[in-house]
Amino acid sequence: MKRTLKFLAIGVAVLSLTAFAIKEYTVKKSTAEVEQVQGIYIFVSSKPQYEYEYMGTVKAGGVVMSKDYEDLMPKMVKKAIKEYPKADAVIFKDGRIYECDAIRFK
Repeated sequence: MKRTLKFLAIGVAVLSLTAFAIKEYTVKKSTAEVEQVQGIYIFVSSKPQYEYEYMGTVKAGGVVMSKDYEDLMPKMVKKAIKEYPKADAVIFKDGRIYECDAIRFK
């Protein structure tokens, strides 16, 4: 009786493990690798597929001397790190370089 239950338990375990199929990831036209600045992932007019939590919005504030993305973006990342030290990434939305959302991956 014990032997039968043991084999039954092993059979159920094997069947349940084989029931889960590994889904293969396919690269699409919209798939990309994002760059990092100062250890922070930068998403521009896009959003990460990995689950994340919103931490807060970082705004340039005051008088902004530059309208150039390449000049302002590192400053915004530095400010995001200062305001949200646990942030993993920032998201610049709708072409606005004067504000970004700080996020943390789950």
